[in-house]
Amino acid sequence: MINTKQKILEKRLIERWENFNLPKEEIDEKVYENDLPNGVNVLKNSILADYILTKLI
Repeated sequence: MINTKQKILEKRLIERWENFNLPKEEIDEKVYENDLPNGVNVLKNSILADYILTKLI
């Protein structure tokens, strides 16, 4: 599991869909009506992971 802040998750999801050259309206729909709510739900309601990746700097 990769544990990250919601703003970073949001940015990564937007970038993911931008790589498909989708219109902004479609990207917003995918991110804010599906992907981001699902990601937040997973982060908030998952059992503890066996491994958590972190950036050490």
